[in-house]
Amino acid sequence: MDISQIPVTSDKRIVGALNESFLYSKVVANPEIKSQKIETIMQPAFPFVDISAPIDSLSAMITNTNPAVLVKDFKLDKTYIITRYDIINALTK
Repeated sequence: MDISQIPVTSDKRIVGALNESFLYSKVVANPEIKSQKIETIMQPAFPFVDISAPIDSLSAMITNTNPAVLVKDFKLDKTYIITRYDIINALTK
């Protein structure tokens, strides 16, 4: 897998999330966890904001316990995962 953060969905709804640091710590502590259902180890869902949210609001929502924000473009019916990396890229261009 080449994604640091990933939302977990059920019936087309976002119900939780996983990030690589959390998953890494769980698998190292208990390799058998890979045979469990994702619901048993997933983290709370990432916060959702509208695409019009300003970048300072997005950056304030990204923390060590919440490494990503989901940004919804309702006009295009698309959802984007925004991370620290994306914020840094936007601010340094």
